[in-house]
Amino acid sequence: IIIFIVLGFVYGFSGYKEPVPIYPKFNYSDVIFSSIDKHISPILNTGYIMPQYKFILEVIMFQIIFIAASVCVCLMISTILKNNSAAVGACIILQGMFIILTNLRNAGSSIVPIFFSYGDAAEIINRQFIMKTGACYMDVYKAALILIIWIIASVIISKFVFNKKDILI
Repeated sequence: IIIFIVLGFVYGFSGYKEPVPIYPKFNYSDVIFSSIDKHISPILNTGYIMPQYKFILEVIMFQIIFIAASVCVCLMISTILKNNSAAVGACIILQGMFIILTNLRNAGSSIVPIFFSYGDAAEIINRQFIMKTGACYMDVYKAALILIIWIIASVIISKFVFNKKDILI
């Protein structure tokens, strides 16, 4: 957001109704799609154009959900570990692993896109995520649902562990 505002002041803000292309939906295919080297094929007439203001609002909302999920996972780790410095170290290591696994999402594993590919909200909204990972089953709503499940699971585990610690003390 900050970069968008700074660049907007430097180079001028573009029109808020400028179009943003949304790539078509994809299906699994037996044939390799040559330009992206994945076993997917585009579904014709499913791409569309979205106004830039709507795209930016969706990106911001998705980033808020992603940040909340990251914070909840870090809080869960800090409640599970008894030492605060170990919790901080574990969260830093987890964020480093997250960055590494996000860059390895093209490695062919079907589990990596499910857990570690939500950092770039624009890729998920405009469906570049599917072209990079080959995960045809993923869309914006499923990605948001997975992040909300991460939030709920982390809060429940944290509450259970915290109540258990509170009883033991």
